[in-house]
Amino acid sequence: MKHLLLFIILLSLVFKLSAQDNSDSTNNNGIKKFRSEIGVAAGSTTGFGLSYRQFYKDFGVQLTFCPIELNKEALIFSSGVAFIYHIQQSKKLNFFVYQGNMMNIVREYYSNGAYSVSDGFSNGIGLGLEIIKLEKVGINLMCGYAYYHLSEHFSMTGEIGFFYKLGK
Repeated sequence: MKHLLLFIILLSLVFKLSAQDNSDSTNNNGIKKFRSEIGVAAGSTTGFGLSYRQFYKDFGVQLTFCPIELNKEALIFSSGVAFIYHIQQSKKLNFFVYQGNMMNIVREYYSNGAYSVSDGFSNGIGLGLEIIKLEKVGINLMCGYAYYHLSEHFSMTGEIGFFYKLGK
């Protein structure tokens, strides 16, 4: 429950900042920068599901959320928060670093009415590449290194996302 509360607080903070400055801008190279993006993402440190991104100059925050019910036998809740910093930008490619945090909660139901709950956390850092198609559609490929709480080990990580850039 405390993780859900933390996620809601982070989400409201992003939307509050978004409401204060939601205009699109152009950087020094004449490249149009969109402040808000929506899409889907899947990654072992950024979370999987529906995703929202908000940028402030070269810094950005990505929130990802997805509850999934599997055949009335299990409920999976995934939430992720990633922090992004653009290193290099062009009209067709963006290069960035990211730091991702994901929380998974799995609730399994048994035929006798009992259930069990397990949760896992992963934290990672890495590099990303955004390929921009049709000016407003971005395909994000990310890889890095992560710590996985459940298995208590460090390993490589991969993330992917498809985002639509909101605004004019």
